[in-house]
Amino acid sequence: MKARGGAGTAASLIVACVFGVAMLLSLTTGAGVYRQVQQRVESSASERLGITYITAKIHASDADGAVRTGDFGGEDAVFLEERIDGIAFETVIYVHDGWLMELFAGKDSGMGPDDGQQLIPAEGLEISQSGRLLSLEYTDENGRSETAYVFLRSGG
Repeated sequence: MKARGGAGTAASLIVACVFGVAMLLSLTTGAGVYRQVQQRVESSASERLGITYITAKIHASDADGAVRTGDFGGEDAVFLEERIDGIAFETVIYVHDGWLMELFAGKDSGMGPDDGQQLIPAEGLEISQSGRLLSLEYTDENGRSETAYVFLRSGG
């Protein structure tokens, strides 16, 4: 049996160490890139969450006479009406005291903006309506504004 020289063993160890260091560097770099992508996706999703929620609720309630806009305790609001067992209920979506709020109650219940459920932090919601077209300008907690237009197919 031939004895192996020290140079061959050292070369093998050096190659293995270089390979190991390269693996660790690529894993570290990959983890950093993944973290940045994840933060970007989360940030983008949270920016759109409020306006997406509002438009989805409007689309889901789009029936003849069921969607209207107006003032709710000094705030712009969307009113979504529905009948359950012949009783009229209203979902009101608005921004109040730094929160996107939703209130579900009997129509003309006398409840105010403080009675709603806090959904997500928000700065503002401006709503205008021109015929069947709603214009919503939503401002998130970081001051970023996003505008959405919703066409009411049923005529509101």
